[in-house]
Amino acid sequence: MQGNSDAIEDGLSLLRKLGRKRFKFQAALAGRCLSGITSGERLLITAPTGSGKTLISQLAIALLSDSREETSRVLVVVPSRGLALQHFDDAAWMREGVPIALHRIHSDTPLYQVQETFRSYGVVFTTPITLSNRLSVPGIREALRDFDCAIFDEVDLALTVDEQDERQDTFPALRECMDARLPILGFTGTGLNSTQLAAWEAHGFQKVQMPIPEEWLPLTRVKFVGVTDRQVISADASIGSELTKSFESLAAALGYQRQSISWKDVKRCASTGLPPALQILKLCSKRLELFESFGSNNEGKLLAIQDLMRDSSPTLILSRFRKSASAIKEKIAAAGLSAEVAHGGMHREEIGARLKRFRTQDIREELSLILTRDLGGRGLDFPEAASACLFSPRSNYQTVAQELARIRSRRASPKTVLVLYYKDTEEEAKARRLGLRLRSQRYESNHLFAVEDLPGPGYELVAPYEGRLMVYEESMRDPQAVSQQHANYNDF
Repeated sequence: MQGNSDAIEDGLSLLRKLGRKRFKFQAALAGRCLSGITSGERLLITAPTGSGKTLISQLAIALLSDSREETSRVLVVVPSRGLALQHFDDAAWMREGVPIALHRIHSDTPLYQVQETFRSYGVVFTTPITLSNRLSVPGIREALRDFDCAIFDEVDLALTVDEQDERQDTFPALRECMDARLPILGFTGTGLNSTQLAAWEAHGFQKVQMPIPEEWLPLTRVKFVGVTDRQVISADASIGSELTKSFESLAAALGYQRQSISWKDVKRCASTGLPPALQILKLCSKRLELFESFGSNNEGKLLAIQDLMRDSSPTLILSRFRKSASAIKEKIAAAGLSAEVAHGGMHREEIGARLKRFRTQDIREELSLILTRDLGGRGLDFPEAASACLFSPRSNYQTVAQELARIRSRRASPKTVLVLYYKDTEEEAKARRLGLRLRSQRYESNHLFAVEDLPGPGYELVAPYEGRLMVYEESMRDPQAVSQQHANYNDF
């Protein structure tokens, strides 16, 4: 077996050969990955988004192929179709250093091509859903066992641990690779809490934390901008009153105290058709739509976006709904600014064309991009963005941290992200919870986000129906503990 120090030197040599001289620490970790593959290990590799995890995985593949006479076979599984295409395109550089064949399988790849690809040698890129759906194709399971290893990007998505540690599930794609006894490299940019790490260890994974030079560490400025709108405040108060009644009804049906109900309880009861739980989910959806709606007065968020685009373009704008994304584009155009929308309902070629225009635009164009979250954008990189904007905060701070990090903001030149919220509404409490959690995001001793203008405490005290999911005053003293406690907080 090749020694780790030899693998590091080989990695550096290969990078120098290809004109990539600044990636020494990535080469070191690629050497550790190679050692893990040849030893049959399962590695959980954690590093902040933007530090080069994709390059490490590709370099490990190149080193593996370069270290043996026969062509290596590697399965690369990434969360979304768009990300699979991005990884496939990014991996083209490997062909310059080692003779390797790259293949890609997506949901509408003909079955005969799936069989041929899995039986041929090379690197196969796919998504968890596509792989799971193709396991029933004759010969696929058997061919899977002949791979040298499997690489999972954003692997934290592939193992779910509920908030009471009662159930641990792996996605079928990951489970199948584990059953095939393949060496597995799992990469994640999400900070995992102790319960989640214990679950990975129970599945045989060893945590590997990347040593990163300080100048390489990301840092993003996050500025919270509150907007006051009386219509939204009134509508939110009405929804809150109805939610309180629905939580009380659900608590009575379950024999619980109202504050003891979790979102797990709500979803479980909704799946059985229990009316109070269904009403809660309906009201939560109504509230989300309220915060992204456009009435006669509630355009303060749009003004904030316009100011950001004038000061720092091109801008990446994240919206929850397609309808609001279209409205944002219209308002931006009315202000003489240029933007395009990409959402999950578009044909993949059109999505690709719009993403490419944003990434390759001439700096004088200042074309901004509005993405909806149904695009499956986790993992899509936009270093071309000079700034970013979340039209509404999300409760799942780990997902938000991933989204914000995608603009590749460095310590030497941090970029600004605006998080917009309506004051004196539940959205203000959500923004505060998000800000506290982002403040706690560190890599070793280094903060990854510089949070400005954090919303003040107060509104959460008038929203008791969220019970134990609320952030109490102790969060002011120990935001890290809050991050651990709410790691599985739902997106309502």
